[in-house]
Amino acid sequence: MIALREAECCALAGTDCRLAALRRRASRPQLKRDPLDSHVHWDMESFSNRFTAQRYAADEPVTVGALGRDHDIPERLFTRAQAIASAYELHLLPTIDIHDRTGLNRQQCATLLDELAFLRSIISDPLLADHLQHLSQLAESCKQSPVEAQLTIEGP
Repeated sequence: MIALREAECCALAGTDCRLAALRRRASRPQLKRDPLDSHVHWDMESFSNRFTAQRYAADEPVTVGALGRDHDIPERLFTRAQAIASAYELHLLPTIDIHDRTGLNRQQCATLLDELAFLRSIISDPLLADHLQHLSQLAESCKQSPVEAQLTIEGP
């Protein structure tokens, strides 16, 4: 414990002898211009190819299958869905390793269905939404199957 003498711990009246960390910061002046230069409008056309299937045509596919039906989703789109799911702290989709064969049982398919429905409700990416719809149909068929079925996910 450090003991301070009275002269060290008491500021003189009318002076500002406080530690720098305890002083209030001076208010900052208002900026006279937009710091992000928003007067420069971004051309959305430069990003529009992110929503076209041609951009992902050369990607290795991630194959999702159940009960003899398959759907291929480009690897970058699958990892996009995983990144969004991770950002929202979803549990199943972000943990799927696409570089290995993953099998999901009926209960896991139900969880995946909930996560895919949530993702489809928040995204405004029609290409990804279409693939998520196909994945949802496969997960639903696995969940509703009268026989024990497994949804398999296998990437490159």
